[in-house]
Amino acid sequence: MRELLEITRERLKEAGIPDYYHMAQELVCHVFNVDAVEIMTRNYMPDRAKEALLHEYTELCAAGKPLQYVTKAAYFLDIELYVDHRVLIPRPETEGLADIARQFVDLRRRNNEETSVLDICTGSGCIGLHLAKHGAHVTISDISSDALDVAKWNASALGLEVEAYQSDLFAAFDSGASGSQGQKERKFDIITANPPYIPSSVIPTLSINVRAWEPLTALDGGEHGWEIPDRIIKDYDRFLNPGGLFLMEIGDDQGQHYKDLCPGCRIIQDLEGHDRIVAIRK
Repeated sequence: MRELLEITRERLKEAGIPDYYHMAQELVCHVFNVDAVEIMTRNYMPDRAKEALLHEYTELCAAGKPLQYVTKAAYFLDIELYVDHRVLIPRPETEGLADIARQFVDLRRRNNEETSVLDICTGSGCIGLHLAKHGAHVTISDISSDALDVAKWNASALGLEVEAYQSDLFAAFDSGASGSQGQKERKFDIITANPPYIPSSVIPTLSINVRAWEPLTALDGGEHGWEIPDRIIKDYDRFLNPGGLFLMEIGDDQGQHYKDLCPGCRIIQDLEGHDRIVAIRK
């Protein structure tokens, strides 16, 4: 198995894949269902079918297809998710937002309070499902029916119960909106959002791995990048309970825009020191 690992590494290195070393290890672990230690210590019985699959996956990665789309798996904090071209691959920056929300859920639990969550622009469901695993009552929504299908599949695979709505932002929860699915306006203790926030002009400059494979509708935030996030900021308060928490991921150059737009908000930085999250406590 170590020989297969070296062959895979060399192929990815030859293709110019920056993280070829770790990518090769993840491919071998995934295909042979082993961990990194077992690669080095386990006696390998030849399996031509799995070797052929490893070769196929390696060539896809060498051609630029993201590893997570090849293996159909992405890890987000304490959950494993199915992902494909219908949803964005979860990022570490989004883990930071989910972790803040989870701490709020934990705080409320210690006070014997249940927590209702609305996760809009849910994509793979990563934020909402992480919070559901930690005991929150979660509602997820997305304008894309394809993305919502992936999120619902992930909820089922994880054994988590969530409500799911196809919705343009808050439309499904607005009693006054056309096509509203509720008799009265829904309110939540936490609202989370990871909307498209990349300016349209920046999209062509993104890595080919992103541009060629990930859904552009989940990336393109319009001329300035904040067209959709601004719509969320405008309406979130109507759907947030008193004492509730609003969290939204933003672009690393958009912090000042939201400080100006929402003077009472807090801008939280990611692990790289970039502005990344708008946080508002009602």
